[in-house]
Amino acid sequence: MKNKKIILGVVGLLVAVLLIFPGVMGDQIEKQTKSYFKEIYQATSNQNFEIEFEKGWFTSTATISYELPQNYFQMIALDPESYENFPEKQKIEIQVYHGPIIYSSFGFGLAGYSAEGSFFPVPSEQLKTPYNSIPDYSFHGVMSFVGSVTSVLRIPAFELPFQGPFDLADPGFEQQTSIIKFQEILVESVAKFQDQKLNLKLLPFRFSFSAINAQKQEFKMGFENIQFDGFYLLDVPYPINYDRGTFSVGMISFKMDDKEFLIDSINSADVITRDQATPLLQYNSKFHFGPIGFHEAGDEDRTPQILSTQGSVEVLNIQGNAIVQLIDTLVGLSEPPTEEEAATLKTIGEEILSVGLEFNYPEINVETQWGNVHYSQRMVFPPLELENGLFPNAFAKNLYYQGNFELDENFVNFLVDQVLKNQMGANLENLDDETQKNLRAATLGQLLLAKYLVKNEDGTFTAKFAFENGIFTLNGNPMDLMQALGQTS
Repeated sequence: MKNKKIILGVVGLLVAVLLIFPGVMGDQIEKQTKSYFKEIYQATSNQNFEIEFEKGWFTSTATISYELPQNYFQMIALDPESYENFPEKQKIEIQVYHGPIIYSSFGFGLAGYSAEGSFFPVPSEQLKTPYNSIPDYSFHGVMSFVGSVTSVLRIPAFELPFQGPFDLADPGFEQQTSIIKFQEILVESVAKFQDQKLNLKLLPFRFSFSAINAQKQEFKMGFENIQFDGFYLLDVPYPINYDRGTFSVGMISFKMDDKEFLIDSINSADVITRDQATPLLQYNSKFHFGPIGFHEAGDEDRTPQILSTQGSVEVLNIQGNAIVQLIDTLVGLSEPPTEEEAATLKTIGEEILSVGLEFNYPEINVETQWGNVHYSQRMVFPPLELENGLFPNAFAKNLYYQGNFELDENFVNFLVDQVLKNQMGANLENLDDETQKNLRAATLGQLLLAKYLVKNEDGTFTAKFAFENGIFTLNGNPMDLMQALGQTS
């Protein structure tokens, strides 16, 4: 009997907790929910944002009100006459389910989130293009027991036509069509409040564009399987809150009439670091380009000319705060810019230049069908203060550049062939093999004698370019740049 009473007591206590806990947790969930969506929105937008929370015992409703971006009407080609009747703020209602324990596809948690709606709440008759073809989105998430929120935003497959990059008023292009084809959009995010970071993941989508110019030439451009996975710092102003991430494109293609350019794949891993004592940012990226090919109609050989390109890039001393101000100013820029806007842009530009900038390629390796090339570069722009709106004379003197090319023997032979073809044209093919061999040897000897190239002991060749103290050098020898380009001063 005693054990039975204990069991009944425990069960009663659990029932009481299960009934009381959701209401008690409502206050905490409200704070966390407001913090979560506020941080998410501020991490990706500068528009005004409000959230109201109507708390219930087991279920609550969070209503988010937000202003649309300034260029929203232009993006969706909304008839300007309807601007006045368009609501200033949009609203999203999110159902919040609080505990004591919520289970979802993400696992167990303290609270669950669910919402459905449209990104383009515009009457279809007011649209110049069929943006109302975008299906409604769905949003689901769960808050873990440690306070982080994992969520997924899902939009079914659709095609989105939009205004292309060419001005149709320009007689150069008489017809154009731009379409983004989304197989399905899935944006996965994880917001961890303890370290103020947000992870956003964009699953594959496609983009294509085509245009026909006045000469009836067709231009096509396509991007396949675009993906992104990146981290954002929620306590850093947008758009410099990007911390690190990866980006990939399955294939890029450009086609102009009978000529086609293809990149099989692009991948990059990017990191932005911040100096806590200054507003300066440092950007580093490791990248890889898949096979790259240039083809013409009728080509039977589809072998890519560039087999792979991989390397790294870094940009140092980026004025983070000034970049934020620059983007904010450009977003709301008048056409043409007002005197005040022009003055603001000038001030921001001077601030960006005032600390100098360093742009480096520590290492790039290119493998081609003609041979291999290794390249590295360091370029330093000195701190700059404009004199009466002009670059000071000392700027060029303080500019520093060093670029190193290392070429294997196969690639040098290819360059020699190109020099001979430019000099002799079709006559080169009429010469016998021995004569062509001697001409190649003589041409290579001239390149070495003129010190355009230096041959190394391992059989590779190098060319080292530098610009320092206002002097341009090639392989350590002062060089007249205009003369090197075949021009007169």
